[in-house]
Amino acid sequence: MGRIDPQIFTRKDGGQVLIRTAEGGDARRLLEIGREVMAEREFTLTEPDELNLSEKQETQWIEGYFKHPSKLILLAEIADEVVGIIDFSCGSRRRNSHTGEFGMSVVKKWRHFGVGEALLRSLLIWAEKSDGIEKVSLAVHATNEHAISLYRKLGFEEEGRKKRDVRFGPEEYTDSILMSRFVK
Repeated sequence: MGRIDPQIFTRKDGGQVLIRTAEGGDARRLLEIGREVMAEREFTLTEPDELNLSEKQETQWIEGYFKHPSKLILLAEIADEVVGIIDFSCGSRRRNSHTGEFGMSVVKKWRHFGVGEALLRSLLIWAEKSDGIEKVSLAVHATNEHAISLYRKLGFEEEGRKKRDVRFGPEEYTDSILMSRFVK
């Protein structure tokens, strides 16, 4: 897994957020964040009952990233509490190993304070310095206007749209917007 030196960013409220590389010992808190964010049901693809990993399995997932230099998991901490995560991995084939996708979650209490921006800026700095990574991509629900605004602010452009890609219930859908940014 790629690694970064811990970085401190100033939040919109003047406080600080620490961005650091995830470790195996973070598994329990990452599962908690996943469950908390998924319980909202608004901006996630995974539903709460689908996140059924054990702490051991989550630790193995994190440690599995350690074997790949083009994978990265970063955490956001405020006052020693993990409040956000971003994970990135490149394609597994030679022909798509230059491009990768990320997923990001920030607990509701800390949204709109610049935590997501700090996580994404840290990822982009790492990707720009990493050999072989040329493009960073994502898929976002068309209804997630705040996230889309952040991605555009940081230079991401829409590449396409998958119509009615996510189903929330009977006749309740949203599109997925595909966005990317070239880092080289």
